[in-house]
Order: sequence, then structure tokens, then C-alpha cells
Amino acid sequence: MRRLTLSYIEKLVKSGPKLGMDRRPSPMPGRKWPTRVAWSITVGDRKLVGQGTPDLRCEIQNVRSLSYIGKPNRYRALEAFACISRAVQVNNNLQLVGCWQAEFDKAGLVAYRSGIGKNTAVASGAFYAYHPHSPRPEIIEAFIQPLHLKYLGGMRLYSLKQKLTADAVDDYYEWFYKQFKKRLRRPRAQASATIAGEVVELGNASANASAQ
Repeated sequence: MRRLTLSYIEKLVKSGPKLGMDRRPSPMPGRKWPTRVAWSITVGDRKLVGQGTPDLRCEIQNVRSLSYIGKPNRYRALEAFACISRAVQVNNNLQLVGCWQAEFDKAGLVAYRSGIGKNTAVASGAFYAYHPHSPRPEIIEAFIQPLHLKYLGGMRLYSLKQKLTADAVDDYYEWFYKQFKKRLRRPRAQASATIAGEVVELGNASANASAQ
């Protein structure tokens, strides 16, 4: 299996691939985070040189980078978001020199952003399956808020809400089918009854009755 490094993910992003909306999610192994993230932000200090001469120009000095690759981490995302925010502020000597961001799963890139100013932002259908709350392609911004991991029909996804309503769950199942022409496994409904004022699953009640 190829070892996923920062330079390898950067090559994928720089090639500018098209990510189809029919691209299904392929979560990373394990029961935790279904995707991984990577980014590299390069900044420098903007300084005027040649003052008092016709050769007045702006140079970028003290260039440094902030990079990360691994499991989604809110602290790392906030750190990167703050760095970009400072670099794009007006009347700030900090200059954004280069920036790319990516999210990927077992099958490859899920979404990416690259460039400065007129930047490229691309997302696949898999991105919206992992981030149903995100209206646009975003990587760093997607993880600056507390997220809750949800399990729906064998699918792992991120949610801003600690608890999902039944309607929200149904909407997700229907959206997933329309998007990928594949149905997620719905949990089997268990019959229940009210016994002595308490709701008891009939399967458990039968087991308890047979045990007595």
C-alpha cells in the first residue's frame, strides 16, 4: 500500500483532477474518522526595498510554511485558518505566498482547494456524503467547528449536531440513494410494548419470559 505523504497529496492536488458527483465514499479503515486531511500554507513578510531610489519594489522575506497531514484535528484546522486569515488582511505585512488543502479517503481525493486569489475549489459527491452540512467545497473551514461522528447505514459522516432528528436521518438516506443509486442499510425496526409503564423490546421481553 502506498504511504500517503504530504508531497504525494500535493502532486494529486496540483494535477487538478476532476472529481465526479457520482464518486462514492470509500471510508478509511477503523471506526473513527472516515477521511484524512492535508494542507500546506506558505507565507512571508512583505517589505519595501530600495526606498529613496527609482528601484523601489516589494520583496517577500522570511518565507515559512505551515503544513499538516493526518486525521481531522480541530486545533490544527483553527491554527491554519488563523494563519490564512492574517495573511489576507488588508494593511498587513504578512503575505500569502502559496496555499493548497485536500481531504481524501481510501479511494483518493474527496475535495481540494488550491491557489491564491482566483483559487480552485473542487468537491466530489463523496465530500457531501461525509459533510452533509457543508454547502460548498471546504477543507480547513469544515473542521474549525466541533463535529460529531455519526453512523448511518454503515456510513460514517460528520455532523454539526450532537443528535439528529428522524427527519434528518430519512433525508440523508434518500439523498444518498438519489446521488449514488445505492441504498444504505437501514436498521431493522424492533417491535416493542409497554409493560408496567416501561417500553420494552419484544425480543428482550420474550427472552426474559423464557428465562423465568
